[in-house]
Amino acid sequence: MKYRQKPIEVDAFQFTKDSEVYAPEWFSDAVKREDIFIDRSIVDGTVNVYGCSIKKVGGWNRARIGDFIIQEPTGDIVSCNSDVFCRTYQHIDGREVENVSCKGNSNKKGRRK
Repeated sequence: MKYRQKPIEVDAFQFTKDSEVYAPEWFSDAVKREDIFIDRSIVDGTVNVYGCSIKKVGGWNRARIGDFIIQEPTGDIVSCNSDVFCRTYQHIDGREVENVSCKGNSNKKGRRK
């Protein structure tokens, strides 16, 4: 049998090196609660943000620069690879997700319309 995923609305943003400053409030609140840690390295005195770690039951969910961070309707926060996100989600108003790695994917199977 075949099944189709029910349409749901989620809050999401694309993680960048500046997300600690420009992220939505729900993400910043999770960082303050230490449910999310910004992953950094220091090379030659320069701080480099390369991702974030999201606390989950029994482990961690890791996101890299360019991944989408999603707050699900349950309040859970998860990461999603940008290619998967672009095939699965679109803006509420019907616009395609704007992301360089998503361009040209509009005809891929699995894209929600």
